[in-house]
Amino acid sequence: MISDLESTVHETISLENGAEAFFLRSGNLAGDKLHPMLVMLHGGPFGSSPKHFVSPLRNYLLMLGYTLLIVNFRGSTGYGKNSMDALLGNIGVVDVEDCGNLT
Repeated sequence: MISDLESTVHETISLENGAEAFFLRSGNLAGDKLHPMLVMLHGGPFGSSPKHFVSPLRNYLLMLGYTLLIVNFRGSTGYGKNSMDALLGNIGVVDVEDCGNLT
């Protein structure tokens, strides 16, 4: 199934600790059916995954009918010092918790 990218729906999911995720799906997907979801993590503390970032991979997956959950967990530099400090000494713990809590 190839869908139309112009109808892509963007939703933001936020946790109180500052972690967030962007949920993207084609607006053409049938609401009464389940669709596969891929969880995509941002590129690390010096990377980010903006909601409207144009990515050939994202576009391709959306066109194939996948829904995407693009996670920005704690530790990213763009979310302030408290967010960065939350990951220090807790790598593999709070970042994994954030991913689980955002799905």
